[in-house]
Amino acid sequence: MDARTILPLLDLFCLSVGALVGLLSQMEHVTSIPIALAQVGQGSAIVTQGEFVIVTLAEDGMTLDGEPVSLEELPAAVAGRQVVLRPAGDMPTQETLWVLAELAKTGADVSIEVKEVRDVVSSGPQGG
Repeated sequence: MDARTILPLLDLFCLSVGALVGLLSQMEHVTSIPIALAQVGQGSAIVTQGEFVIVTLAEDGMTLDGEPVSLEELPAAVAGRQVVLRPAGDMPTQETLWVLAELAKTGADVSIEVKEVRDVVSSGPQGG
């Protein structure tokens, strides 16, 4: 093989590497948020230590200890405190994660309370 046959391959390789580097630099940076998951029944062990506030998420809005609160007001209200996040079962995951991200930015100690889901396992056909 002479240089004239290899040069187009090197050009393609360099263009491919350049395109890959360009795409990777445009990708969104993802960070992780440390959280504690407390199932109902076990959550009391987490939230009984010190003072805490409860943020409840529902389709009709968000409350902080039972009082309506907006996402903009939330960071100032919970900064540095222990927070238990209680999303309703029908809340979209993305909205719950947005609130969780806002809580994490405040430096609050955040726990998410999740209801225990029990699988119903049948041992065979009914009525036999």
